[in-house]
Amino acid sequence: MGQGDASALGGNVLSYDELLAAEPGGYDYPELDERSAAAMCYTSGTTGNPKGVVYSHRSTFLHSLAATSGTTFALTERDRILPSSPCSTPTPGGSLRRLDDGLRLRDAEPFLQGEPLCKLIMAEKPTVSGAVPTVWNDILAYADKNKVDLTSLGWCPAAGRPCPGASWRPSRSATA
Repeated sequence: MGQGDASALGGNVLSYDELLAAEPGGYDYPELDERSAAAMCYTSGTTGNPKGVVYSHRSTFLHSLAATSGTTFALTERDRILPSSPCSTPTPGGSLRRLDDGLRLRDAEPFLQGEPLCKLIMAEKPTVSGAVPTVWNDILAYADKNKVDLTSLGWCPAAGRPCPGASWRPSRSATA
């Protein structure tokens, strides 16, 4: 809690400033090899068998730099991004770093099935949404049977393995 009135929160409220003041100043950062492990993620096996992936400090930093480069994804403050992959698939550094650039980020979890994702896309109107082919195929299967408008999506990268060529048609209007 900052300097505001905390009376409405009850008696067990911690002051952020008091917590900081109670700790010693500074931090001795450890010397780390940039190629050492920074994060480990487990996939659910959407592209095959479940597996673990270790990301280095270097790869996470470079991913963040690449994601914020105008020549990589060309995203701007006008974009709305909807990551539609399980959180374990990518490291969040690049996507979350984009928030510094002003774009809006809407998390799709735990709605990674066709119907809730289509409804979320129609409500939020993202301009970019990335997913694994399994998720895209579920979205498209639902869209083929229901009145769904996916036309806000301008760019839909797939991760893991390529989408089957005939299954992905980039523009879907509200006609079922």
